[in-house]
Amino acid sequence: MLNRVFLVGRLSQDPRPSTSTQGLSICNFSIAVDGPTRNMPTSFINCVAFAKSADFINQYIKKGDPLVVEGALQSRSYVNKSGQTVYVTEVVANNVQGLGSRKNDQYNPVNDNVKQNNNFDYNIGSYSNTNPNTTYNNSSSNQSSNDDLSDEQSMWMDSLDE
Repeated sequence: MLNRVFLVGRLSQDPRPSTSTQGLSICNFSIAVDGPTRNMPTSFINCVAFAKSADFINQYIKKGDPLVVEGALQSRSYVNKSGQTVYVTEVVANNVQGLGSRKNDQYNPVNDNVKQNNNFDYNIGSYSNTNPNTTYNNSSSNQSSNDDLSDEQSMWMDSLDE
């Protein structure tokens, strides 16, 4: 079975940053994806990013900016403060790439490849402090790091119940 999602669209509102109880960066955002024809409505897809991808979105991507999101579709539920069960379907973003901004509407590819080696061992490609045309990839070559990230994600989801 394969659970893989690719989205190309624009950020529909400014990102909503937060931090887990363990200090992991989290970013909730929504991407507006146009239908295949003019007669098809725009879809607004809820997404969540963690760690370096979340930091990138929070710092460089603003409402209206075009971006590419690669990830996996996730469905979950929780009970809110009113006692109602809330069902959520969202994309957990593993790879996020900014495509420029609405202001300059031009794409300047960045060819710098930077390898970041931290607790999560992320590969960071096309990183530039001055240009939001950046890719962050949450895929990890270290399985134990992936396990830690999954624990962080589940802790984040559990915190929504509170």
